[in-house]
Amino acid sequence: MTIKSTIVPLENGHLRIHEIWSERLLYVYEGGFSVPMENTNRCIAGQCATARSIIGTSRIKNIIGYKKAGIIRPEPNTSLYFPVTLLPYLTCVAESGKQVFISVISGVLPDQVFEELTVEIIGRNIEIGQLGQRINVKLEEKYNDGQ
Repeated sequence: MTIKSTIVPLENGHLRIHEIWSERLLYVYEGGFSVPMENTNRCIAGQCATARSIIGTSRIKNIIGYKKAGIIRPEPNTSLYFPVTLLPYLTCVAESGKQVFISVISGVLPDQVFEELTVEIIGRNIEIGQLGQRINVKLEEKYNDGQ
């Protein structure tokens, strides 16, 4: 298996692009930022999961590849800052071959709002737009293992 990950920094978070080449079925999970569980509002809408707490809001959103969004409570003391947390996530079952997964992971303070973005996928080109700026990322054509 080979995984190529590209992280694109954004206002309030980042975009993650994972290109995966695998010869077998995979159970794929992508996690967002954890927030303290106490007094947290949870929202799962389609393929987007949001956890709003007293310290801010964490959101993870599918762009391509993932099939389900959710929020889990990891084991206690898995965070350096809070004893019990909630973690927004995306998941899917990926078939063998080449798969591409794109997600947006965001976090804002209580008095901030998410800066929305656009993502256009045309062939192997991904164009990301936010706050008047555009970033282009080109996907690999195929995995080359030297053979």
